[in-house]
Amino acid sequence: MTPARLAWRRGVAWLVDASACAAIATVLAWPWLHGRMQGSAQAFSALRDAVLARLQDAVMSGADSPLGAAAAMQSDPRVHALLQASVHRTTEATLVACFAYALVAAPWHLIGEASAWQGSPGKRLLGLRVVDARRGGRASPAQCALRFIAGGLSWLLLNLGHMMAALPPRYTALHDRIAGTQVVWRPSSVTSRSSRS
Repeated sequence: MTPARLAWRRGVAWLVDASACAAIATVLAWPWLHGRMQGSAQAFSALRDAVLARLQDAVMSGADSPLGAAAAMQSDPRVHALLQASVHRTTEATLVACFAYALVAAPWHLIGEASAWQGSPGKRLLGLRVVDARRGGRASPAQCALRFIAGGLSWLLLNLGHMMAALPPRYTALHDRIAGTQVVWRPSSVTSRSSRS
């Protein structure tokens, strides 16, 4: 299989896994997430209303330029406080969502990759397996755990770690390089049979 087709399959597998993990995480975290999302929406609405009111005041008082109105808004302590509250509430909701996703995604990937499947359900569906890069056999549980943790680094680098999978000569993502693993196309007999029919 060409590196481009492998990368395409990896992307689709990721979408399958991420969609499932996000749905499960949302259901599990909803009691905590819902209130924080409402708080974020309310804080943003209050900020929007304050900014619009300040702009209206600037227009009515004949502000000399939009920059003057913007400068006045920046020095308004109420707008500043509302902006901080909005950022705080949004960050809080985002962190709850990310934490819930990580709690679901960790066993989803770790159990799948360390098992005989050698991959998450999405990878299995697309005929992909995570293997030890040196031996070619099943990756150890420690390698799978390191791969999952290092995957966070690939995300933090704005996906540059993932894009490394498209670069020759190794065609291996950063987290696979760190863990000593590789994603290969080895369809199971179930996948092979369904693709033939």
